[in-house]
Amino acid sequence: MNLMGSERSVSWVVALVVGVVALASLLHVWVHLQVIAIGYDISRETKARHDLSELNQRLSLEVRTRMDLSVIERAAREQLKMAPPDPRGIRVLVLNGPPRPAQGGSR
Repeated sequence: MNLMGSERSVSWVVALVVGVVALASLLHVWVHLQVIAIGYDISRETKARHDLSELNQRLSLEVRTRMDLSVIERAAREQLKMAPPDPRGIRVLVLNGPPRPAQGGSR
């Protein structure tokens, strides 16, 4: 009977070792899948960062273009059909005395 007891204890040890190895293998696979998922997340965020950087460059160029006075003047002439005023039609107004405070303010 002693031989049967030792065979049972050996089989329990083998089963325990197999269970631990299986659990470690499953844990390894789960960690590997998490690393892959995080890699995809990093890739997606890197692409979004790149896209936002390109958009920022385009918008910066547009701001510089729209603030360029020659572009504004050309748009005023071509699109709005505006022209500079006739210098003979310009009148200079001279105010006598100090400027008056605005009406309707709190006193």
